[in-house]
Amino acid sequence: MRRPHRLAVLGLTVVLAAACQGQAPPSVAETNGADLIGTSWTAEFIDGQPVLADVETFVRFEDEKRLTGNGGCNAFFGTYETDGDRLMIGPVGITKRACAAPINDQERRFVASLATAERFEFEDDLLLLFSDGAQAATRMVEKTD
Repeated sequence: MRRPHRLAVLGLTVVLAAACQGQAPPSVAETNGADLIGTSWTAEFIDGQPVLADVETFVRFEDEKRLTGNGGCNAFFGTYETDGDRLMIGPVGITKRACAAPINDQERRFVASLATAERFEFEDDLLLLFSDGAQAATRMVEKTD
């Protein structure tokens, strides 16, 4: 029974030691907005729901302020800013092509997840976007053209 308590104290000691040295705890990855510049990401899950098969939904971070992409039917464009792991996207403009209802729904959810994004992080080869009010992160894999 006392063993879990000792492990918790040891873990807290490691975190506090890292904080005292001005370092992040070992399990926290450094997130930098500059790492987004020039990258493209294809959605795998939007707010925890898998994307439709054969419908490519992606975002490209063109430079330090501009993004473009496709929601599966319509092209979109907009601006973004980062501050550490904070991400602010908007405003976003989108073309108005008509598409099948399931594609329209996916596109709407994707653009909404971008517009409400508050934070991002990299996990292995994935980009995770955390949006206000979303039950799960939007998960994307790096797009290779």
